[in-house]
Order: sequence, then structure tokens, then C-alpha cells
Amino acid sequence: VLTGRSHNGSPGVYLVTPVRRAGTDTAVLVIRGWVYAPDAASVDLARWHETRTDFHGYALSLPPGAPVRASGERKLRTLTADGVRALFSYPVAPLYLVSQDSVSTSTPARLAMPSLDNGPHLSYAIQWFSFAAIAIVGAGIVVVRSRNAGSTAA
Repeated sequence: VLTGRSHNGSPGVYLVTPVRRAGTDTAVLVIRGWVYAPDAASVDLARWHETRTDFHGYALSLPPGAPVRASGERKLRTLTADGVRALFSYPVAPLYLVSQDSVSTSTPARLAMPSLDNGPHLSYAIQWFSFAAIAIVGAGIVVVRSRNAGSTAA
């Protein structure tokens, strides 16, 4: 369970399931989705039990870093490679899968696909260059006015 997650402004958790691949002892983590939890930590896992082991979605790599444990036996605040290793006694793949399978009333709400656009970088660049120009022009105006005020006083 990944605690402290929200969906449309509601508190909840992400359900993460290790799925063992046939012919190997290594498991792949599957983020099955988000479920409501009033405290963003506690959830009835029995209600969200799925028996299938075939999931489709997109893969991401487990980020490095120290485990950030949440209160509870199998709960993490952040999904990191070291945190996962601390939870499981068997090897876990360095990639995890975010399930994009169909949603029903018995499955968690699936996470949205990540945005693949360039983001707001251009508008941020324009904004900060505008701030810099305003600061330079403003400083110039202050210097000119202070010189003019100094020359008229003499």
C-alpha cells in the first residue's frame, strides 16, 4: 500500500501487488490503482483482491532512495527500490507496471497516463525573462530618478 495519495481531491492509497513471473523467482510490482481511504492510509485489502496475474499498462523504473515507511506492516509512503527490498524476501524487478486495464466496481480506479507533452516550460521561461526585464528597467528608473533628484537639489 502506498499511502497519502489523492484522486480528484479525495484521500486514498495506491494498491501495489507483487506478481511473480512464471519460470523465475523475481516479482514485478503492479500498481493496480487508487482506492478511497479517509485517512489516506487504511484500506480493506480483502475488498480489492484480484485473482488475475495478467496486467497491461506502462512500465516505470523504481527510483533509488531510502525507504520511507508509513505506519503499518506493508505500507510505504514512497515507492523506492530500497523500500521494496525491505518489504519482500524475494527479488523484485527494477521496473514496476502501472495497470491501465479496464475499470469495474471491483477494481481500483486506474491511474491516468502520464502527460507526454513538453509541459509549461516555455511559458515559465517567458514569465521569468519578463520578471528580469521588469527588474532591470525598474532599477534603471530608480537610478535615473535619484540622479535627477540629486542634481535638482544642488
